Amino acid sequence: MKETSSYMFSNKNNDFMRLTHIEFESYKTFSTKEKVQIRPITLVVGRNSSGKSALSKLPLLMANSFLPSSEEPISVHHNGVDFGGSFTDLIHNKYPHGSLKIKLFFSEKIQLSFEIQNIANTPLQFIKTWSVSSPEFSANFEIELKTENTLLKEELRYSDGGQIFLITFHGLIPVKIYTLNGESYQTDFFSNLANQLEIFANGVEYIGPYRKIPSRIYFNSGRYPKRLGVMGENAPVILGTSSYTDDTVLKAVGDWYEKFLGGWRVEVVQNANSFELALVKPHNPAVKVNVVDVGQGMSQVLPLIVRCLTKNRPNEPITIIEQPELHLHPAAHGDLAELFARKAKSEGSSFILETHSENFLLRIRRLVVEKILNPDDVIIYWIDDLNDQGGKLKEIYVDENGDISEWPKGVFSEDLEEVLAIRKAQRDANAN
Repeated sequence: MKETSSYMFSNKNNDFMRLTHIEFESYKTFSTKEKVQIRPITLVVGRNSSGKSALSKLPLLMANSFLPSSEEPISVHHNGVDFGGSFTDLIHNKYPHGSLKIKLFFSEKIQLSFEIQNIANTPLQFIKTWSVSSPEFSANFEIELKTENTLLKEELRYSDGGQIFLITFHGLIPVKIYTLNGESYQTDFFSNLANQLEIFANGVEYIGPYRKIPSRIYFNSGRYPKRLGVMGENAPVILGTSSYTDDTVLKAVGDWYEKFLGGWRVEVVQNANSFELALVKPHNPAVKVNVVDVGQGMSQVLPLIVRCLTKNRPNEPITIIEQPELHLHPAAHGDLAELFARKAKSEGSSFILETHSENFLLRIRRLVVEKILNPDDVIIYWIDDLNDQGGKLKEIYVDENGDISEWPKGVFSEDLEEVLAIRKAQRDANAN
């Protein structure tokens, strides 16, 4: 274990550690080791209850453990996102004395891996092993566990290559590392690592499958929210603030709605201390319809459009969205997919999108053929639920011709199957 310089994580091009892969084992439905790539467009598809949400939210689960506010190694409740009732719910088959193994691959050849152990019949979890690998430094800590009572201590004993360390973790971050002689160990390295992981964690945003139903009126706050919220609840506030500060975002959102959602524009109607979100037809601007009074599709998609048309913060690399097409007419699914793709390419974002939409996938393939996306920008994960064997991932690639490497049998073939069933029913009716 060699010493490392304090500028190991220096930011030459204002670029931060970016997550490129996640490897995991014994996580939710997945019993064996699986590995997921994070690309500009990562699509997750599969049948209901196959593990799509668990897979999609895994980067968020990890990110929460890298925030200074984290106490437990893995928190199953964070900022309105529920990953389970307890840590045991994260372990395959809910094995009471099971463990969860995770390995994260970042840019700059930095890797983190850890095993988090559950203690049966207690609410306790502890970090059994914790490792970091980089070009400058590596460490492999393994807990020295005498009795389970020692887990109640904040400071735990770990060994690395025969040397003993006393380590205090906040979440999955080692905030204090001392030798048995009381000497601090690699302070600069671990401090810089913690800073970079916090930056990464703050850059992961999640928008759930059910966006917040809009209100009829909103009160002006004068603030510009940094995040949309897990239900997209801050999208109207962003547009309201934009209307009287810089209307760039509001205009862009209005343009997108007008082009792709039936000619309607989104407008902000300012009152004395409040505002309304309204839909307006440009040929009849005097008639303004409050967004509450139209179909759910128009409001459910609003946070996603705001997300794509709002400029990224410098450290905002990953957005996770479940069922972006929810309540939206199928004709608009492809247009929404293209919006995500163009955002990813223009600002270096990554989108993890869990979808049931065939049109969504078809547009992504078309964008590769049109060279708006490169084949390496896209990866698709199909999740097979094999019952007693657990979930299995199938990686699907898109080539330069828009063709896919492999497609599971029977997936998105329902339309053809229905047509064939109709034809058979017609023949049977005529025969009688």
